[in-house]
Amino acid sequence: MEETRQIAASPVVGSLINEIAPSQARRSALFYATVIGTVVLFWVLLGIFTRPVGHLAAFWPANAVLLGLMVRFPRLATWQGWCAAFIGYLIADLVTGGHPVAVLLLTGANMAGVGTGYALMRLLSEPDRRLRRPLSVLYLALVVVVAASAAGIVGSIAEPILFGGTPFSGWTYWFIAELVNYIAILLVILAMPDPPALRWPGRRQARLITIDPARMLPVLAVPLSAVAGMLIGGPGAVAFPVPALLWCAVSYSVFVNALMALLFSAWTLLALSRGYLPVSAAP
Repeated sequence: MEETRQIAASPVVGSLINEIAPSQARRSALFYATVIGTVVLFWVLLGIFTRPVGHLAAFWPANAVLLGLMVRFPRLATWQGWCAAFIGYLIADLVTGGHPVAVLLLTGANMAGVGTGYALMRLLSEPDRRLRRPLSVLYLALVVVVAASAAGIVGSIAEPILFGGTPFSGWTYWFIAELVNYIAILLVILAMPDPPALRWPGRRQARLITIDPARMLPVLAVPLSAVAGMLIGGPGAVAFPVPALLWCAVSYSVFVNALMALLFSAWTLLALSRGYLPVSAAP
């Protein structure tokens, strides 16, 4: 035993341990950074491919997903992770034909909003970051308003340069688009159950396979009412699914409701931008 202690305490073994630990930490940081960069690249490409030609994307999930992951999993929020996210934004815009000046301005707006939101979210307690108290949603709303405003400031600079508009119109567009995407997506990520809670014992999992049709009615009512609004049209078409969403609110958990709100918001933004949802009051 004494000999083992001497070996462990020897300078050679100590130096080897000191070399192995940092190398493992570097590999972990590189892995997490790769994950962040890949996730950002995927969601940015999705936003680019779903936007109308010649316009900015109305549904832009990349910023909200990045902010949610950084807040939910702090080990991702390293300087390597932030650099990987920045590179992911750049690559996605460049490979789709973006001009370098436009790419830098748009990436600056994205990173400004996410960075501001992350700094403010870290000031909140863990229960508030996980939406476990009544005031948590209010705190989250304040955070995303400030984060969207920060993105809007860079957008007010980019708008005259890229699109010939006014700084105020740029700030307004960026603010509204960022606010909608943050509210819709962040709620889902922050309210999502922890991974261990998703692993049920075999007996409980067997019971979950049996689905009560009555419990599925609120979920089915949302897409049906959305299709009805699209077919009928008019200024009130967007509000058609609201009763179904309220039905979901009294029937399901916070996470399920956040997920339904996300799907509804994404559908509404895409339908409006593509012209599938006619809301004009003209006959």
